[in-house]
Amino acid sequence: MTKEGGSELWVAGTGLIGSKVAQLARSENIEVAVTAKNEKEDTTGTSELVDITNFENVKKYFWDHNFKKVIVAAGIALPATAQKNPEMAFLVNAEGPKNIGRAILTLPEARRPSVVFMGSMLQYDIQHDGAVSEDNPFVTNGDPYVMSKIKMVEFVRELVAKGLDAKIAMIFNATGPGQSTYYFLPSMADQAAKIKLGLQGPTIESRYVEHVRDFSHVDETAMGSLLALRGKSGDLINIASGYGGK
Repeated sequence: MTKEGGSELWVAGTGLIGSKVAQLARSENIEVAVTAKNEKEDTTGTSELVDITNFENVKKYFWDHNFKKVIVAAGIALPATAQKNPEMAFLVNAEGPKNIGRAILTLPEARRPSVVFMGSMLQYDIQHDGAVSEDNPFVTNGDPYVMSKIKMVEFVRELVAKGLDAKIAMIFNATGPGQSTYYFLPSMADQAAKIKLGLQGPTIESRYVEHVRDFSHVDETAMGSLLALRGKSGDLINIASGYGGK
């Protein structure tokens, strides 16, 4: 794929959401390039390898292609992983998106794609029941995962002020087939199956049982991420149903 032809959309990331975005785009006859950081993360064996934490690597990838749209689903998604390695969380979740935005701005203006980055509902300081709007303030202190995402938003807004066309899709509780049992619904299903098979006692355990969660199937999250490309540059766009439950 080169800038003379090639793909219309770059999906950075091969996880739950990134893979679904690519699948949905292809179903709509959109030419898609999918990248992973390394071979370990390339679960299909068909992705190109691009390390978004390396600015020169990212810049070269843009100059070698002619993308119209970019969706950045790459990142450290598990708060527990970020807690263990906060420096890596910052590098991947904040510096990586910054590199993508900076690299886009090196292109001639006519070649600059629109880009959607992914934030998290955990960034919001939620002090009320009901739907959470994009105007809700962010927390001022959080774990390394949350703070890396907040820093990403700061970086993106700085680049938007310099001419980047970027939106931030705020992901709530996306779930679907293939999701790790670290997450709430897969954990519930996994434990229920183990109880039925006699592999676990009769009690289902969960962290944060008092949390209100707003679930969306990953197919809907992928659709919302693609639709976010139509938003206003600099906007936060909640990808959620607006109805939470315990």
